[in-house]
Amino acid sequence: RRAVEYARRAGAQAERSLAFEDAARLYRVALAALDRSGEGEPEARLDLLLALGDILNRGGEVPGARATLLEAYEAGIAKDLGASRELAQAALGVGGRMSWSRPGFETRLIPLLQDALVHLGGADDALRVRLLTRLACAWRSTPEQRAQSDALSRQAVELARTLDDPASLSYALSGRFWAIWWPENPSERLV
Repeated sequence: RRAVEYARRAGAQAERSLAFEDAARLYRVALAALDRSGEGEPEARLDLLLALGDILNRGGEVPGARATLLEAYEAGIAKDLGASRELAQAALGVGGRMSWSRPGFETRLIPLLQDALVHLGGADDALRVRLLTRLACAWRSTPEQRAQSDALSRQAVELARTLDDPASLSYALSGRFWAIWWPENPSERLV
């Protein structure tokens, strides 16, 4: 237990110092210590997996981040704990840090985002804005989903405007720009 807590604190300190590789190593040490202890602490495991996935994404190691966050998601830890915010964070991280990124070969991204939206419900509007934006951008490359992409990004902007949170509004507006990136609407994107 002490080793886990020490590694977690040291990883958080390294993260604040932008020492992403060190932070990732320390989070892995904490996960290994947790596994060795044999104590089934699902909350601690979930926290460490989310922290590791986030730091890997921030350090540019997207495939490692994706695998880590999928482990957190697919293990069902967050669902079992009723941790809808953590579930949403894992789903957002699977697609990388950029709201406009397309799913590419990651076929699980869109279902994960949809599932996270359902589980989040109305619990956290700022996080809901991010999920809606990310889902809208993920669908932008699919011609049959244009209307859905437009509607979701519009909904995200409207919700963000009610929050009085500049970060959420900025994320939603930027995502709207990318979600409706089609050849026939440059004037709409300029606005």
